[in-house]
Amino acid sequence: MSAFICLPDHIGLLAAHSYSDYDDRRDEVIQKIKSNAILLAKLNWKSVRCRYGAEGVRNTAGCTLTSYLHQCEIWAERMYKDERAQKVPPVWILKLVDCYKYQSCECDRYQHEEAWKLASLISEKAWTRLPGYDQAPWSFDVDFLANVPNGK
Repeated sequence: MSAFICLPDHIGLLAAHSYSDYDDRRDEVIQKIKSNAILLAKLNWKSVRCRYGAEGVRNTAGCTLTSYLHQCEIWAERMYKDERAQKVPPVWILKLVDCYKYQSCECDRYQHEEAWKLASLISEKAWTRLPGYDQAPWSFDVDFLANVPNGK
């Protein structure tokens, strides 16, 4: 597989979607979102380093780790405060998480990393925001197939 460093905006948007109460502007919420951005960014960086080595990650990122983490923090706060970012369709968030996970899986035991678990949590939140999710049956019963809507 190949891997690349996700843009700070990509990391920032995922971090913003790790917290769902967009009306909460308390400093501690902003700090948590920034911490989540750092967590996500570090795993992505580590993955590219595992794949290509230290020189390869510098060439891929075009900056130092410190600079990259700082940019991810900035974008996390921007995305959290941006109304357009709050309205990104859930399926787009799901796709961004899939991309992030693909770029962040080059090290052994990556599935045990906190960032990986956070990315999975962001996906779970996005699934529940998909159109029709709330109206879908919770479990299978005798009327389940009879209630399937016509069409796609």
